[in-house]
Amino acid sequence: MEKVEEKIYRFRTYNRAMIAAALSKSNRCHQGLPAKLLLCSIFDSLSIAAFPNETAVGKRYRQTVSKHSGWAYHDRVSLLQLCGVLDGLSQVPSSFSALNCWAQTEKHKRFAVSNGLLSSHKGLEADPTLQEVLAEWPHQSIDQPEKLDGKFLPSKFTHKNMLWMYRNKLAHEFSLPGTGAESPFRMEFAPYYQEVSMLSDIDPVSGLIFSNRWELVYPTGFFVQIAKSSLESIFTDYRISGTNPFLSYQESSLWL
Repeated sequence: MEKVEEKIYRFRTYNRAMIAAALSKSNRCHQGLPAKLLLCSIFDSLSIAAFPNETAVGKRYRQTVSKHSGWAYHDRVSLLQLCGVLDGLSQVPSSFSALNCWAQTEKHKRFAVSNGLLSSHKGLEADPTLQEVLAEWPHQSIDQPEKLDGKFLPSKFTHKNMLWMYRNKLAHEFSLPGTGAESPFRMEFAPYYQEVSMLSDIDPVSGLIFSNRWELVYPTGFFVQIAKSSLESIFTDYRISGTNPFLSYQESSLWL
């Protein structure tokens, strides 16, 4: 009979094989879209073993990112996504005017747009921490931030939630969010912001007329990295507890 420790090692071996299969050459085409979808599915599965008593999939996913992925910037706030929502409002509520002024000022400071066509990159360390944003965010009480547009709390703009939104875009639309593009020549492992140019016209005197903007990019290698890191962390937890990770999953002939 298979011992519990053997089951724990089999759990790791199986998921390592699935990660390797997800990263096959054919899955790395189209900006790694198929690979990313498969790796997100594997991460979903790992989150069940990480938090077997949590039934809310999104919460479980984000908790696994926080505890097991080893991602240093998971609680940074995507300043560009925050400003994007603020800019999309027909009118910024008066209680959020100070936050809007701070966010727009920080955006111009941290993400200055160049006048060149050459693409440049910034790491996620350019983003503010959640604590920095909470200090500027209006609160209904000490521990209760006000909802922006009736639905957005500061945590919605953290990168761990951006990763959850990315996963949903993959799963439900089989497409990638944003219009940034990772390198087709090498595997990239760290998310970044990419300055991209949009050509609007060609003037006989001025030449190319274009505008620049920043796009958030989560490359394929990043999905591989957090899947592998989370697997090893979860594996270690089960080795310490001496419990069977497969018991977290339901196995039955019944589908309902």
